[in-house]
Amino acid sequence: MINRPDQRNIFHAFRHGETPWNRERRLQGHSEVSITKEGEEQAKSVIPFLKKAGVNILISSDLLRAKQTAAIVSSELGLETTFDARLREVYLGQGQGKLIEEVDAYFGKSFWKRWSDFGPIYDDLRFPGGESKRDVDERIRSFLDSHAELFRDRVVALCTHGFVMTRMLKILRPEIKDIWHIQNGECIEFEAKATERKSFP
Repeated sequence: MINRPDQRNIFHAFRHGETPWNRERRLQGHSEVSITKEGEEQAKSVIPFLKKAGVNILISSDLLRAKQTAAIVSSELGLETTFDARLREVYLGQGQGKLIEEVDAYFGKSFWKRWSDFGPIYDDLRFPGGESKRDVDERIRSFLDSHAELFRDRVVALCTHGFVMTRMLKILRPEIKDIWHIQNGECIEFEAKATERKSFP
């Protein structure tokens, strides 16, 4: 599945292949879970688009499911993968391993609804012991800013995670108000540009 805004000076971000926990609707965060056979096929489905785009740099989250997805892609593209922990999924603390249906019972009424709401009022929300949405935004900005020249000079693909990609949409495409659920194997083109850092008390 490909979503392509009409932009240039871009990079391509794609979500890792499906895992058993994705099927179960179980929260993964930084848990190390392998991809399924379907996940392997989803990884392969991204390859033709990345080939056509002329990707010559591949950077991946260092979590297992992303590494396995990137290995399939890199083998076909003939590229070495660089790993960067800033592309990891959000760390969910006590939420990791919980089923989505269990979240409100563990963490309070409407917690999942608030977590799934991308309005700025919830940017400091976090699972107990986990990262806030703002924390994830900051490491995404750090990653993007540190690779600004690379995005200008090379065709870059990023293997990352669903929540990270939704936050990239929020940071880089703020005109989108209703952010969709990023599917396993989905690839999105982003305009590479400097990000604005804000200070909060």
